[in-house]
Amino acid sequence: MGDLPKYTRYRGEKRIALLDNSSIEFMEKLEMAGYETDQIFADYDLILIPGWVWKEVEDSFYRKRYIDKLLQRKIDKKVY
Repeated sequence: MGDLPKYTRYRGEKRIALLDNSSIEFMEKLEMAGYETDQIFADYDLILIPGWVWKEVEDSFYRKRYIDKLLQRKIDKKVY
């Protein structure tokens, strides 16, 4: 699994999704139930996962797998 790129400068994005452990787990469970979560992110310009959240995500196989799938999809978003 690749590392998330670091977001170091605001580039004018207006709609930012900020994911925490709970939201990542919720999204992962939706996907496991057969619902694609790409539409949830359709209104956002950027998806942010703070470093402290990422450290906790790495402790969970399922949350890591969900983020990895999110990064691999052809969604028109940047994930940091």
